[in-house]
Amino acid sequence: MEQVRIAIVEDEAPHAELLQQHIEDWQRQQEVVELHLRRFCHAAEFLFAWEEESYDMIFLDIQMPGLSGMETARKIRETDGSVKLVFTTGITDYLQEGYEVEAVRYLLKPITREKVWQCLDKLLQDPAASPQLVLWTLEGVVKIPEQEIEYLEARGHYTMCHLRSGRETAGMHRAAGGRRDPAEEIQLKESFNALCEKLARRPHAAYIRQLQLSYLYPELLSGVDICEAITARQVQEALERGQDIQGVLIVSPTYEGRIAEVEEIARIVHGFGIPLIVDEAHGAHLGFHPAFAQGSSRAGADLVVTSVHKTLPAMTQTALLHANGPLVDRRLLRRFLRIYQSSSPSYVLMASIDNAIHLVQEEGHRLFQRMLENWNRMLEQLSVCKVLTIWPSMSLERAEYQRHQDIGKLIISVRNTGITGQELYRELLEKYGLQMEMACGSYVLAMFTVGDERPGYERLTNALLELDSLMLRTGARGTKLAEAGEMKQPEDSGIPQPVTDGTKRIETDTAWETVHTCLRHRKSIALSECWDRPVEWIALKDAVGRYAGEFVNIYPPGTPILVPGERLEETDRQLIERYLEAGLKVQGITGQDGEPGLAVLTEPMK
Repeated sequence: MEQVRIAIVEDEAPHAELLQQHIEDWQRQQEVVELHLRRFCHAAEFLFAWEEESYDMIFLDIQMPGLSGMETARKIRETDGSVKLVFTTGITDYLQEGYEVEAVRYLLKPITREKVWQCLDKLLQDPAASPQLVLWTLEGVVKIPEQEIEYLEARGHYTMCHLRSGRETAGMHRAAGGRRDPAEEIQLKESFNALCEKLARRPHAAYIRQLQLSYLYPELLSGVDICEAITARQVQEALERGQDIQGVLIVSPTYEGRIAEVEEIARIVHGFGIPLIVDEAHGAHLGFHPAFAQGSSRAGADLVVTSVHKTLPAMTQTALLHANGPLVDRRLLRRFLRIYQSSSPSYVLMASIDNAIHLVQEEGHRLFQRMLENWNRMLEQLSVCKVLTIWPSMSLERAEYQRHQDIGKLIISVRNTGITGQELYRELLEKYGLQMEMACGSYVLAMFTVGDERPGYERLTNALLELDSLMLRTGARGTKLAEAGEMKQPEDSGIPQPVTDGTKRIETDTAWETVHTCLRHRKSIALSECWDRPVEWIALKDAVGRYAGEFVNIYPPGTPILVPGERLEETDRQLIERYLEAGLKVQGITGQDGEPGLAVLTEPMK
């Protein structure tokens, strides 16, 4: 839906109310318009708000007490040359001055509906102006079209604005006609954090930097429906196919603990003269025990992001960025750290990082050895499960851990059991008081760190053995367990039912793998090109063939099912419906009148 922002600056209430009525009547006739209308009773009130707001059209009464409408228009033109000005007055003495401030219309009172509608129709017909960012500088308020802004930078106590021209300034659009001196540099009076709030519609780095993304899709680990890590072969083939690839980003370990061939991938990537970036959020502990794989920094990655709090005893929001090798420009790295990280770091969080590192240095081997012993004991005891599938299995060789599988991530698969991962998650929480890390359609993820002691391992082991035995006795069907009074069952069982994709039947226990395979091939456009396009809500059942207007994902872990600009296919619809039926939280899916749906682009894709 197209959004139109209009201001009325009129000191006489009857004229303001009549004008507002004409505008609202026009909006009701334009089904595709979302109207944002605000009235001001004098110029000073408007100019105060103007410092923080922007409008597409302003209706200005010329004769007002205090600052006149013409004087107000001149102040507007000092910072904004694109907003459309419409003068409203009872006399015709100001026509020449109206041309000087580039007014689009001059309406005589009493103003008729037809004249107002002509102005508004012209507003829709003209090419849409770029939304503007209002900036406070030491020299006054300026406005810059958002499309010209590349990024903001916190520089000491000041904030700088970098434009696409490559030159940096904090004002750029200055008084005369909105022109700018590209060599000029002006300090901003606003804080970096306040400016980031203004740009809250730009949360994705690929959108901010207009990155062109090319995805690699992992294989599924047979039998447990979890994604493998990206392989060296996949990276090699992608680089040989790709044009002008500037870097490779992989995740290792994955959320489920699969470890990539980082050393081999780094060798391949460096052979193309580009850096390897590793999201090692769940790998802060790697390399601190002989049974663990080595960390990505030692394996040759150029940039490694590690979340200390995920697998080490540190407070939430603590992370480290490791830079290695000659391919990363440290000057640019420091620049972007100033841009994206807080200008007011928490010393409590930094002390928490120091404490975790000190603990690992002093007692790490003992703590990780204890964790390994508890882990192996649990896997051995769970190896007798007949219905639930446990991954990793006790039969996994030690070499496999060191190469491809991390400890501490336990997958409990419910394939072929008749219940969903969400049902098992709820049962473990409500009946046994055990908080799992995540529930997916066909499995539950439990996570262990050095902070877990033997009683915790034993509680989960005993609960899973009891549930496995119960499922074995009752035929492993969720409905039978509920009928036996042994497992809580909601009114909607949440068990995905077989559906048809138009060519073949997709059965419940293979649906996750089938859909995963189909997600690889889809039509899409760059995130930077579609994020700000108008969107509309549509029911999920009618959305096949439309292009997503927002992210759609399950959290945790937050990996998107759909990214803005991707076309929704039948397999996407089936997958989302399965997740909803399973009781999972699907972000980006909202309901209207009990019907699930999502935001899609209103404009047809070319």
